[in-house]
Amino acid sequence: MNEKKLISKLTDIAIQLSNERDVDKLLHIILESCVEITNADAGSIFTLTDQGLQFEYTVNHSVDVPFEKSVIPINRQSIVGNCVLNKKSYNLKTMNDVKSLFNIEHNSSFDKKINYRTINMLVVPLLNYDGDVIGAMQLINKKEKNSSLIISYETNVDLPSFTLLDEQLTSSLASQAAILIDRTKLHLELSELLDTIITTLSTTLEQRDPVTAGHSRKVAEYSLLLANAINDNQGIYKEIHISDDRKKELEIAARLHDVGKIGVPEAVLQKKNRLSDANINEIEMRYYLMSELIKKDNDNTFNIDFSDNTVKYIEKIKEINKSNFLDEDSLNFLKMLRDEVPIIYNDLQLVFLNEEEYYNLSIKKGNLTDDERRKINMHVVYSKEILEKMSWGKTFANVPMIAASHHEKLNGKGYPMGIDQNDLSLFERILAITDIYDALTAIDRPYKAPMSIEKAFQILSYEVKDGALDKHLVDLFKSTML
Repeated sequence: MNEKKLISKLTDIAIQLSNERDVDKLLHIILESCVEITNADAGSIFTLTDQGLQFEYTVNHSVDVPFEKSVIPINRQSIVGNCVLNKKSYNLKTMNDVKSLFNIEHNSSFDKKINYRTINMLVVPLLNYDGDVIGAMQLINKKEKNSSLIISYETNVDLPSFTLLDEQLTSSLASQAAILIDRTKLHLELSELLDTIITTLSTTLEQRDPVTAGHSRKVAEYSLLLANAINDNQGIYKEIHISDDRKKELEIAARLHDVGKIGVPEAVLQKKNRLSDANINEIEMRYYLMSELIKKDNDNTFNIDFSDNTVKYIEKIKEINKSNFLDEDSLNFLKMLRDEVPIIYNDLQLVFLNEEEYYNLSIKKGNLTDDERRKINMHVVYSKEILEKMSWGKTFANVPMIAASHHEKLNGKGYPMGIDQNDLSLFERILAITDIYDALTAIDRPYKAPMSIEKAFQILSYEVKDGALDKHLVDLFKSTML
């Protein structure tokens, strides 16, 4: 290989190595590249493990080698063991050098088994940035350039020896690979640490808000499903490809989009109905007392026939308390109770509904008062503040903004920022859809029955017509889910 081609080849190898994050693929690239540039006929690569040297990958241009990962002990009874222990390269001109260098006999049993002969060998350690050994590489049987020689156990020829340049290039590439492998493993360890932190935050949130336990995980699953559908789409999204890093960013934002609920008062966060069970019990006890007082005092005149319908009124209040929507008849019923004259008992006024009870029971939709709704809506602001305090690096820099925008709408009517379609990214639009979808279809909400997939997409379609959600994304999500 002339100098120009060698430089070009080394540049290509460097680019391949720097762009690869999979350790197995890095090992494949470095071994195959070193076999090619040294004109070796075969080669093997090993990595250091707690159990010993793991046989990771092999190349042989003469015979098919049955390969399976195995571990050999790190000791001075093998060539590669000496290489690792001494942190040193060895260029064996012939296998007779094994005896003089290591005072051991070359074991040719494996050669016999696969019908191959090892004639010469170059073995180099994989040294990382700190000079620690993380593995080793063997290159076997250097051949003449463009040689078609097939080597078997019966082959008895003189082969050219590996050169000093071969040794220098191989050692350099091996060290570069070792550093990249170390960085890749560190990246994986940091990724696992990040996943642990995310899981811990999610678990902490679920303990505070068991009503929505699992919501963030499911939103992340739906978001990744939609991201993959975009990658597979040959229509409007055919020019868009979402990389693995970008998908990871979306997943993190989805899993942490509600982390700000940690800052919401627990009483608001865990509110299941309009009134608490204790409030309902208080009303029930008061009504039974009032019923007895009315029966004893025939002079009291009420607009409602209360004493004979006490149980019915209590059950009606319980029904309203658990309902998600308040109809006009129910509202009129509550007004009637609120406006009824109180009963005087031991200088106390016993009312059918006090102002606070009426205020909570008369909520038109859901179970939160305006003040409670403002408090729970603040979770988005808290999410952004919490996530912005974490260091996401360049790769995941958009996590805080994506997470904080899941209640924003294309028409600008969302919260907390009120931004519109001009400022909402693809991921922010995805999260807005999947968050609503899971809230509608969740099977673990004690205050409502799960909505069917078909009905949920009807609701999402209404949101599209209102200009709130992205039509193309909703359509793609629907085609993926149905």
